[in-house]
Amino acid sequence: MVDERNTAGFQTGEEKVIVAVFTYAGEHARPPKPFTQGIAYSNDRGRTFTKYEQNPVVGHIAGSNRDPKVIWHQPTGKWAMALYLDRGKFVLLGSQNLKQWERLSDVAFPDGHECPEFFELPVDGDRNNTRWIFWKAAAAPDRPLRRYHLQA
Repeated sequence: MVDERNTAGFQTGEEKVIVAVFTYAGEHARPPKPFTQGIAYSNDRGRTFTKYEQNPVVGHIAGSNRDPKVIWHQPTGKWAMALYLDRGKFVLLGSQNLKQWERLSDVAFPDGHECPEFFELPVDGDRNNTRWIFWKAAAAPDRPLRRYHLQA
């Protein structure tokens, strides 16, 4: 994402800095280690990236936590991250600078599997009446897809 406000402090010139949030791949890493989340930044419009020297920014939480989805939440002036933890378990994290994260809420989706996504959506086009949508990847082929609704 583009860190328009330079909250992480990585911007070095006129170009807005791009920050990528990624998963260190746990047992797929050499040598194997727990799944964690890191960041890298670019000051040349994404041509090159530099890994943050103090990675990981989110340590191992549970299972094979991965697939960070990060957005800027304007009303609170913070970054928000949805993260897959393990089958049916997700977490929402918050940060002011993309470097330090705090756990905000656990989200349970029975049969939920990786790739979380979340966004605010106006109900019937009314910007004064919105709901947050949180979803995840489709269930495994041998398990039916179910719909779940979050309460406001």
